[in-house]
Amino acid sequence: MIRQLFLCLRCLVMLVFVAAIIPTVQGQSVKGPYNKYEKGDYIDAEEGFRKVLLEYPKDVIANLGLGMIYANNSIQLIPSMIDKYDIFQAFRHIRQSKKQLTILRGGEIDQLNKLIKSLPDVEIKVNQEYNRIEDKVFNSLMKSRNLDSAIIFINEFPDSRYFKQVLQVRDNMYFNKVKGTSDVNLLNDFIERCPFADSIKKAIDLRNLAAYYALTGTSRNLVAVYDYLDRYPNSRQYAMVIQIRDSLESEKAIKENTVESYAFFFRSFPNAIQTRKMMDRFIELSFHRARKENTLTGYNEFLDLFPLSKHYAQSIRYNRDSLMFSLHSGTVDSLNKYITNFPSSRYFNQAVKLRNKIAFENALKDYDISALEQFIYRYPASDELQMACSMRDSLVLVQVQFLSSEKDFSELLVDYPYLINQPRTMAVLEEVLYKEAKKMDLQEYYQEFLERCPRSKHTLEIQAIIDKKNKEATDRN
Repeated sequence: MIRQLFLCLRCLVMLVFVAAIIPTVQGQSVKGPYNKYEKGDYIDAEEGFRKVLLEYPKDVIANLGLGMIYANNSIQLIPSMIDKYDIFQAFRHIRQSKKQLTILRGGEIDQLNKLIKSLPDVEIKVNQEYNRIEDKVFNSLMKSRNLDSAIIFINEFPDSRYFKQVLQVRDNMYFNKVKGTSDVNLLNDFIERCPFADSIKKAIDLRNLAAYYALTGTSRNLVAVYDYLDRYPNSRQYAMVIQIRDSLESEKAIKENTVESYAFFFRSFPNAIQTRKMMDRFIELSFHRARKENTLTGYNEFLDLFPLSKHYAQSIRYNRDSLMFSLHSGTVDSLNKYITNFPSSRYFNQAVKLRNKIAFENALKDYDISALEQFIYRYPASDELQMACSMRDSLVLVQVQFLSSEKDFSELLVDYPYLINQPRTMAVLEEVLYKEAKKMDLQEYYQEFLERCPRSKHTLEIQAIIDKKNKEATDRN
């Protein structure tokens, strides 16, 4: 037990020792490169700092040193280091140095201050260099006006105090790059990337104009026209594109040359300038179709739409035809006479339908089973047959509701066997069985009701009655 405790204490001491010497080893490794930097030996200093970062990528002093080297104009005078001057890379290193410094404890910062005698306060030095290099990056951007560099700055340094200024510079440079183009995609890219730019309205106008020129410069295409109208509803060219759309749609309607195509055009584009020129052809097509269909509805529709057209008088003559007289005679007898005497008439079907309709209306006036049965028997092919059957069945079921026994129910439905399994009939039967069970007040009637109507709204009530009767029977025994 004592030996195990001794071994644990020895391990603990070793861990403390290792933790204590790591900063020293790291510190010694950056001390040399930093001294060389101060002496102006930038080549060896850079190599030393880079070696440190290979092992300790977040080292405060090494990142500080490389930041100062890469931002030092003097290295451009050294042939082997001309390409090393890079203020963006310098800013990356000094940012890492500052970031790492913020997470160090007080004792660790004191160690750094003692490490390099010429650097009594690391925090002050890092902040000074950070601000100096940041200023230098910004000034370089303002001088070069390089768009790619501005984009790099915005993407990598969003917390910089110059971020808003660089963002504005980026927007201006980007706009200057795209304002002379007719490429819609490039202008859209600017609008998406720089939504708050001062020049955003100008960019949108240029984009809309470029899209308009692209539209008019290609083959006339309705898909492209509608795409433009959908994408750019606030465009200054919107009205001109509307005119293009109207022109293409009118050509499409004329090519189809049907009443429907013209009607669709007039309904969809009432303000189109092509409307007046197309109207005469529309009237002509509508008139010929009305003559071909030869129906009262067709003629009336034509007269309602074009009362002053040149075909008006001819349409009136058709409306004075014998069909109009017979269809408006208003009695079943007169229509039956017309149907019998003129079986080959072009208006035969219309007369039959009207006769059936009037006969059905007459049956409705009586509204009894007999009248409806007579209509069903006489006019089995009428359009009103289904409605008459439905009404007849409803009247039958109304009578069934007043029955009080299943026997009466079955007798009444002998003449209407098709009603037996219909849901509404079963609902009526359920009420009949319920009333009969309540009237008889016998166990077998209640039990039969439950068997035949297990899902009835009366199920709980009937079950309660059965349970009560069972209990009473048990108590009596």
